[in-house]
Amino acid sequence: LAATLPGASQVGALPAIASGAAGIGWAVARRRHDVGPAVAALVPALVSGAVVFPLAYLLPHLLGVASAAGTAALVSLAVVPLAPLAAGGPGRARFVPAAALAAAGVALVAVQAVLPHATPDAPERVTIAFHEEAGQARWLVETETGRLPPSLRAAAPFSAEPTRPFEWSPNRPAFVAPAVPRGLAAPRLEVLDVAREGGLRRIRARLSSPRGAPRAYLVFPPAADLASFAMEGVAVPAPAPKVTRWWGGHRVHACAGLPPGGVEIEVALRGDARVSVLVVDESPGLPPPDGERLRAARPPTAAPSQQGDSTYATARVRL
Repeated sequence: LAATLPGASQVGALPAIASGAAGIGWAVARRRHDVGPAVAALVPALVSGAVVFPLAYLLPHLLGVASAAGTAALVSLAVVPLAPLAAGGPGRARFVPAAALAAAGVALVAVQAVLPHATPDAPERVTIAFHEEAGQARWLVETETGRLPPSLRAAAPFSAEPTRPFEWSPNRPAFVAPAVPRGLAAPRLEVLDVAREGGLRRIRARLSSPRGAPRAYLVFPPAADLASFAMEGVAVPAPAPKVTRWWGGHRVHACAGLPPGGVEIEVALRGDARVSVLVVDESPGLPPPDGERLRAARPPTAAPSQQGDSTYATARVRL
């Protein structure tokens, strides 16, 4: 976990340390006293529970029904230190706890199979977006289960399967349907100055949204060799490799509070090759009247998540 997901390493590290300490303590103590293994099992179980149960409780609220398997694995991690206590019974009695837990697991899986996977109080995530570029428009629906609700499928000719909506978002597939263009003003990246410094091209430009969108992105392709990036004179560090992999190798820089006059950026590129940059602006809500119709078609057991229903306009600029 520390190597692949450092932010979650404590989930395994703390119970492991507690298990080792309790096991060593019990092994030393039993040489001098008649001490049973209960302490060696209960201490790591308590530590595991303190670490794991809050996370297991929050995961379904944070990630929805897709986290069910991960939640079950976390609960198993918390209770597995108690397993040795079941091995000390006489004869076949030692198998009773395991058999009882297995029967309870089967029963709970059966109950879960017949319950609805989402309810109005615990909805699944279904987010709708409108996207327009160069006079072409489309609807995008992202779902957490990979299935499109029938009511939304009946509202527009969506694709049979979710696909990658943008080249820079491989991990967020969406169902796609054609839409009527709204004539949205495309975001702008106006080059103000180009200067050469050694093997670098320093490009100063202004990023703005003529339609007043409050959020904007610049998406650089994997082939772009960026030496540095600054926004309003403030150097922006390169994204972590994990974040770059998440965006399919693209380098994405966002401005979460784009002012009406835009922001000034400075990009330093290595080499002389021209780079095609995708300029994106995002605003909350969907354009009427079709946006209202799609929102109404979303079932009451579903709700938008993260940035919510949004409208995107994109343009491509060569630097």
